[in-house]
Amino acid sequence: EGANGKESISISVHIPFCPVRCFTCENIAQVVQRPSEVDHYLDALTQEIDRVAEHIGTGRRVDQLHLGGGSPSYLNDRQLAQLMAVLERHFQIDDLTETSLKINPKYTSTAQLSLLHGLGFRQITLNLGDLDPAVQLAIGRVASFELVQDVVAAARDIGFDIVSTDLMYGLPAQTRKSLEKTVDHLLELAPDRVNCAPYTQQATSMVHQRAIDPAGLPSLEDKQQLFDVVVQGLYASGYDWIGLDCFARSDDILCHAQQQGRLSKNWIGYTGQPTKCFIGFGTSGIVDLQHLCIQNHIDLDAWSRALAEGSLPMRSGIRLGDADCRRRAALLQLVCNMEVRDYAPLLNTQT
Repeated sequence: EGANGKESISISVHIPFCPVRCFTCENIAQVVQRPSEVDHYLDALTQEIDRVAEHIGTGRRVDQLHLGGGSPSYLNDRQLAQLMAVLERHFQIDDLTETSLKINPKYTSTAQLSLLHGLGFRQITLNLGDLDPAVQLAIGRVASFELVQDVVAAARDIGFDIVSTDLMYGLPAQTRKSLEKTVDHLLELAPDRVNCAPYTQQATSMVHQRAIDPAGLPSLEDKQQLFDVVVQGLYASGYDWIGLDCFARSDDILCHAQQQGRLSKNWIGYTGQPTKCFIGFGTSGIVDLQHLCIQNHIDLDAWSRALAEGSLPMRSGIRLGDADCRRRAALLQLVCNMEVRDYAPLLNTQT
């Protein structure tokens, strides 16, 4: 709980902008080139944060704070500082808060990493996709291994507590041999965690994914074999398998949480502390209050218009019954801790 006795919360802030659009991107984002467009978004985001704080009260302690995207590192120094100032004005963010964000290694710098650390961020995840040049060319996300190496080294020198990477399997031009080499490169980087996710083409809703020929994608069987390459490579080098798609060193707090049967998962990712109140700000943001789930407008114009009209930018919501909560709790325990428990006590929790 915070100093005022109110229940703590977890916060995610969506930054829906990128300098370029990768062909495999599954995020709700758009390419912008003018800082003024980001400024307009941050002004509206400030309105949303102010408005939500009026409803739930200021001073709540934040267990987790995450910046996602898009590319949060696309914000300039002034914009990053402005966003953190708004959040800190309403919420209690301290040394115990798990502060994290995702960065594109191609669009960050040592100076920006220093600023982010100075603003209080302690965990970063590098969006890689793959490290093989042919695969990178096929997905439109090119970043040399040497560049990634430099960013990881800089982050460690600056003092980030956890430096993680994202890895995708099932990509065009990806083979067992190429992925084995990518895993070897990853082991050279020695990330604290590796988040491994399959690529699933959604060309109907994600128009930019039409740049990838589906005929060149691995089959379901091939994808399983590719995932096995990742599992075997990381297992052999001392990483534990966390949940469905995360790998971490055996001394990681997530490994300890899983061993003790208390690993959980929210809209940010795996965590060792259960989340009773989750608030997502920005376009497509999710509010999860256990018995109530709400999603913000996905469309930037609709989201901005709702805020300009003095409303919260909610697109849809659903109220969960007791049976829904039990099913969700059971699935979470299966995904995180590989077991099922009695969930009746959870149903009495009020947010």
